[in-house]
Amino acid sequence: MCKVKDFVFFSNRDDLTYVEITEIHVSQSVEYPLTPKDTTIIGGTVSTKNGIGSGNFLVGYRRQTSDKGWVQVDIFPEIKYWE
Repeated sequence: MCKVKDFVFFSNRDDLTYVEITEIHVSQSVEYPLTPKDTTIIGGTVSTKNGIGSGNFLVGYRRQTSDKGWVQVDIFPEIKYWE
């Protein structure tokens, strides 16, 4: 998934138009089945707004305990960047 917010079109003296993006968010995840009841999950997100960025990386494990239930454990450190 990718979301882009607040983009603005500008025109300079040479009458060329360009786009300024002030905010963007990207996320992706992948589930990988190990067995019919066990699944690993890997994913992450990256966001930036006005030069300030953050992101995280997710690693998880899910075990199906019954036809209607499961147990899931996730680990996700957060990363921040700013100028």
